[in-house]
Amino acid sequence: MKIKIISILIILVVSVLSFFGTFYLGINGVLGVKIFGLTIGTLLPIVIEIILSIIIVYDFISIRLKRMRYGELKYVLKRTNKKVQVIGFFILVAILIFEAILRTVDISFLYMLGMLPLMFGYHNMEKEGLGDKCIYQWGIPTKWSNVSSYNFKEELLTFNVTKKYLWMTQDIKIPFKVEKEQQTEILDYVKSRVGI
Repeated sequence: MKIKIISILIILVVSVLSFFGTFYLGINGVLGVKIFGLTIGTLLPIVIEIILSIIIVYDFISIRLKRMRYGELKYVLKRTNKKVQVIGFFILVAILIFEAILRTVDISFLYMLGMLPLMFGYHNMEKEGLGDKCIYQWGIPTKWSNVSSYNFKEELLTFNVTKKYLWMTQDIKIPFKVEKEQQTEILDYVKSRVGI
């Protein structure tokens, strides 16, 4: 969960800092200085848009490459918090629409703000579940070797996982719903993968 929050916060902070940075430079008259025949006020949003586009494309391509590297899912499962993330996605889209109404002339800001729902959306559309080499959640694979334990109660299968992200090591829980008719088969499969 912290990994998702950090990723979203990074994009949000870059967007907000670019907005206020542009505002500050505008007040000080720096935006009128010309480079390559264009003013800094014109170049700055273009550079920020290119950087954000590279980040989004890299994220999308890395999801596809990891899917090819770790293989397809053996069992497609449903997350327990999927509805909350879908609601979060629609809130982001609503914010984008609201900003579009308020700022119809500032296309570059809308573009930057639109990157967040785009990234959130394709992560939510990824299939999730169990594969031979890893567990997929939110488009991110977690190797079976990172699973420290698992818990199976009624229809809820929860993995306790230790993951490294940037400079942090964190313990996270990955919960899935399991249909009753698949419970024995999936539990046997998990035991063979985790080795606990």
